Amino acid sequence: MVEVTPSPITGKNELVWAGFADKTTYRINGVLGIATGFKLAPGVIMEMNRDALIQINETQRYTHAKVIFTSADRTSAYCRGIISYSPDAENELENTEVNEAGSSSIVRAGKPISRFGDPTPP
Repeated sequence: MVEVTPSPITGKNELVWAGFADKTTYRINGVLGIATGFKLAPGVIMEMNRDALIQINETQRYTHAKVIFTSADRTSAYCRGIISYSPDAENELENTEVNEAGSSSIVRAGKPISRFGDPTPP
């Protein structure tokens, strides 16, 4: 696996993560904040550790095709899930599996509980 520590992904150029022929996974720990163009190539498998969250920030793009998001231990409600703050039309989850999310709320009363970079942890 490729372990991804809690961090922001920033920059001006689109970042592309490729899938691996041997089905190596990306393991997400904590909050992965995406603040740049970000694309997951076909075949990517994203495993999310306990309460992990992928957060697509405002005015940024997130596109991909044929991607699997699943929990690291395949237990229901293990990770938090995915949230997008971007209104960009390229933010799509087509031909995608999202499994075992929902360990805790991402929003409450229509407002985010926390955002990446906020002093309050998610």
